[in-house]
Amino acid sequence: MEYHDLVKLYYKDKLEYKETYEKRYHGEETKRFDFDVSGNPAFLVLTQEIAKLNENILKENNFLVYYASKLPGEALLQFELKCLVEEIKMTNDIEGVASTRKEIEDALEAVRSHQEGKSRFMGIANKYLMLSSKGMTQPLSTCQDIRDIYDELVYEEVAHDDPGSLPDGVLFRKEPVFMQKNYERIHTGLMPESKIIQYLDIGLKIIVDPQMLGLVSIAVFHYLFGYVHPFYDGNGRMARYLSSILLRKEVLFLAAFNLSAVIKREVRRYYKAFALTNDPKNKGDLTPFVTIFLEFILEAIEQLSEELKTLMEKYDHFKLIIEQNESFMNSSKTYKVLVEKMLINTLFGSQGMDVKKLADACETTVNTIRYLLNKMDKAMLRTERDGHRLLYDLDLDFLEKL
Repeated sequence: MEYHDLVKLYYKDKLEYKETYEKRYHGEETKRFDFDVSGNPAFLVLTQEIAKLNENILKENNFLVYYASKLPGEALLQFELKCLVEEIKMTNDIEGVASTRKEIEDALEAVRSHQEGKSRFMGIANKYLMLSSKGMTQPLSTCQDIRDIYDELVYEEVAHDDPGSLPDGVLFRKEPVFMQKNYERIHTGLMPESKIIQYLDIGLKIIVDPQMLGLVSIAVFHYLFGYVHPFYDGNGRMARYLSSILLRKEVLFLAAFNLSAVIKREVRRYYKAFALTNDPKNKGDLTPFVTIFLEFILEAIEQLSEELKTLMEKYDHFKLIIEQNESFMNSSKTYKVLVEKMLINTLFGSQGMDVKKLADACETTVNTIRYLLNKMDKAMLRTERDGHRLLYDLDLDFLEKL
């Protein structure tokens, strides 16, 4: 049975609207929360659709785990890095923060090589690297944890772009903040700071509530964080990053790196879901928002599963072509390793590799790599200049003709 949102029922039939609300709020499948939304007690109906979405997400995650397990370790690391770059780019784009993939790649490289102060995106790059396959567990149980994450994720960037938007309260903001669309105020963040802390404390309890499905609690917390709007700037990126932390506990870590890409594509539905849930006529019903957010998670995992499956098939296909090539079969061991590394990077990486990275990957010298690249058929190579460096990949169209 289709779940109609209360706002539509309000305009359709006031009596049905009132009866439906009472039935939903007091229903056996309803979870009631200790916070209000626009003056109404918040609640969630655990519909069959939500249960099915939860089941499908976990099922699709099993496929994702399977495909990831079949990849060479280096391929998975390259793919992970590419997803990481895209996630940071998309979460910035949603908030109108100008950034390029090159800037993000440089920031990630700076963090990994322990360089200091090289990029304004090093904070967000560092935090997302912590979510990677070898990432550390990040505490998220107190409001202080949320503030600590903010300081590491976006504080320096906000300080650089608009110092007046830095938090000025004990942990969060102490003045009002308004969201506008076409010069019209569409939402006002909670006030005062004590209420911000109260609501976020409730949200932090929800995400560890054993009676809540893990994925459902993530959706509820994501909404609540956006509704509270604890900071002047950076709330959207914080909400998505916190959701990624929580997602990593429920599904394969890669899924945490594709949420913003889906939200970017569905950005109108995303903001419309917030607006609907915030509407006083919606009477605090979180069900439509949770349903849509779970759809986003499912789409993120389905997309990754399909992409990994396709890349795995391409890898097997081109590897077979190369290995059956007479010239390749008669080549040195180092040459074979070089071609293998370049194939992995071409399919799974975000950009080509310079001679230094190729030498490190092949555990040989830069001079050896230069020599082997010079021996290759030039039509087999794709090159791109990055400053003083030349980046190398394989031309898959050429390989297809071998």
